[in-house]
Amino acid sequence: MAAAHGYHIHRIKVVALLLLSTLAAACSDPLVVRFGEVRLTVVTAGADLDPDGYTVVLDGGAGMAVAVNDSRTIAGLSAGRHSALLSGLAPNCTVGGANPRDIEVGTQETTQVSFAVNCATIVRVDIAGIWDWTEQYVNPVCHDTGTYVFTQTGAAFAGRSDQVGICETPDGTRDNTTSSDRVSAGQVAGSTITFQVGNGPFCFYTATITGEPPDHLSGTTTCGASTGTWEAVRGQPVATVTVTPLLDTLLEGATVQLAVQLRDAAGHHVFRTVAWSTDKPAVAVVSDSGKVTTASAGTVTITATAAGASGAAQVIVQRAGVARVTAATTGVDVDLDGYRAYVDGSWDGSQPVGINGTVKLARIAPGLHTIVLGQVASNCTVGGPNPVTINIAGGDTIAVAFEVACVRTQRIAFASAYYASIFAMSANGADAARLISSTTYAVYGHPAWSPDGTKIAFHSDRDGNYEIYVMSFDGSGVTRLTSNAAFDGEPAWSPDGARIAFASSRDGRTEIYVMNPDGSGVTRLSSEQADERSPAWSPDGTRIAFMSARDGHDEVYVMNADGSGVTRLTNDPGGNSEPSWSPDGTRIAFRSSRDGNSQIYVMNADGSGVTRLTNNVDNDVQPAWSPDGSRIAFTKIVQLCDDVDGCWNTTSIYVINADGSGLTQLNGTNTGLDSDPAWRP
Repeated sequence: MAAAHGYHIHRIKVVALLLLSTLAAACSDPLVVRFGEVRLTVVTAGADLDPDGYTVVLDGGAGMAVAVNDSRTIAGLSAGRHSALLSGLAPNCTVGGANPRDIEVGTQETTQVSFAVNCATIVRVDIAGIWDWTEQYVNPVCHDTGTYVFTQTGAAFAGRSDQVGICETPDGTRDNTTSSDRVSAGQVAGSTITFQVGNGPFCFYTATITGEPPDHLSGTTTCGASTGTWEAVRGQPVATVTVTPLLDTLLEGATVQLAVQLRDAAGHHVFRTVAWSTDKPAVAVVSDSGKVTTASAGTVTITATAAGASGAAQVIVQRAGVARVTAATTGVDVDLDGYRAYVDGSWDGSQPVGINGTVKLARIAPGLHTIVLGQVASNCTVGGPNPVTINIAGGDTIAVAFEVACVRTQRIAFASAYYASIFAMSANGADAARLISSTTYAVYGHPAWSPDGTKIAFHSDRDGNYEIYVMSFDGSGVTRLTSNAAFDGEPAWSPDGARIAFASSRDGRTEIYVMNPDGSGVTRLSSEQADERSPAWSPDGTRIAFMSARDGHDEVYVMNADGSGVTRLTNDPGGNSEPSWSPDGTRIAFRSSRDGNSQIYVMNADGSGVTRLTNNVDNDVQPAWSPDGSRIAFTKIVQLCDDVDGCWNTTSIYVINADGSGLTQLNGTNTGLDSDPAWRP
């Protein structure tokens, strides 16, 4: 066993010697690849260093970016000779020594290679200062003239642009005048500049610089989809300064903004800093922007000066006069919202004046003028001349008096959703006067006149939920009659004025109630398991017509004033509602959808003799008889549609004769949002 063990040890030694001999032979074999690495160093000196660094290319392969002062190690290079090239140098930078240069890479060695770069100071083109320019665009065609003011730091510059110009578009000529547009991202590269104008979207410019020193720029521009050409020259001397208006007449305490145009000798618009001055500060002063403010009567010269040239304008300052206008009104049904006094028929300077009031029309220039009393109701007449001619001397006050006489007229109260208010107008639709409104938006509806025409009841959510209110016929003395969290609305005065019927949901469902005119003594009249509303008193005060769904759908019923004796008048599943008694008590107008859409019908007081009065594709609702029984006012709902807003409803008030003829629209507020007509008794 010992002999065998010795034999194995000897064999291992022999194998090891053979292996070492083989490895040694391999290391001396020229076919085996050997590797090393290169440590590359770049050092740059000088003033204007290359802004984006360089590129090292080894043996013509892919480039490797290096900074102007940088060190990189390139590993895994085969031993032997290689070539290194430093490229991408700025024109003012040069490499010391050979470039490319040969590198001898040793096996398992780091070879040091250094490039020394020197960058010379760049003599840059100076474009700072004022440049007057013109440009022409196509698609659309634009012609612009203006001035650039450039400030430059090294190769970068910025500034501002002012211009005048026009563009020809399919819709006509468009003004292309702008001022104080920002110039940014400007770069000077050799004999070329690039920059952008605006705050976004930008217009982009490029140009070639010529002249020594530079005195001309020419190139191309792109603004959105429009392209064009432009050129500029160094700022030319200002030849003319024109101030407009050249002559103006103002009153004391007035202002006017003067404008100035600067042109060079060739007639081109130029832009320079303008200094404004006045020769009589006591008469008028002028701001740095050319705004003149007058102080006292006299004549003043305002001068604009730019780059040594100047222009001037004169301002004549006059003392103003005053017209003291008085209105005195007599008669009945006086104008509900008063009048308006005008100077020379102009809205500017006009003032409202009460029916028996006085107003001063101030700041009237010297000379002949007319004073007009306008917005006079159609039932009122101005006695004497209207307009009245006056002659203002300046500093004087002239009295003008108007006497107005009014006669009785028929009136209709109505609701306006547009103005969130109750209005009253003449029965011909003119003279709409706002009676009441809220500081915040609220819904107003269902006005109802008291029998003597002195008060109007109505419902509104002006205090949060729908309640019933009463006010005087002119909108004064608003008083809230109901106060609970439920709906209270649709008031209707009894013919003797002693009670108000109304609809309320205070007990769960909407039912018919009555109360005293001061809101006391509330009594429930109906008690069915269905909604009941739209009460309307008969002219003799003994019965109340109303709408009820007690039989499954909306129908018109009548009951005694105490709630007894309920009788159904209509019977059609299409729905019938909003009854309105004729003044003689023989007929009831109502709205029905029995034939499709809502239309106005009339029937005898016992429900017989149903006759359709309107026949159209709209919805006609809320019928109301005139006091003489000859006409019926109602609300027409018209649906309108377009491709932008979709569909919406308009509501307007119409009248027809009692037989359905003579359909006439009343102007009202002329907003398409009038409804709920109610004739004054």
